Amino acid sequence: MATALKKEFKDKLVKLGCYDKFMSNFKKFKYGKTMSALNNYESFHELVYGAFVWDLTPEKHEFWENIANS
Repeated sequence: MATALKKEFKDKLVKLGCYDKFMSNFKKFKYGKTMSALNNYESFHELVYGAFVWDLTPEKHEFWENIANS
């Protein structure tokens, strides 16, 4: 069974309007990371920073940097 993203992280991504983009990019660019590994991050900033390589995504670096710093 797949692990769900920690509620506090999911809620913030939903509030910022980027949950679907985040999950899509994580699935495509996770490079062996698991959802459990994401849930081990202590802060939202760490989560977004560590989930995937921002420049590989359609949204690019600046978008995810702004999300991480929200």
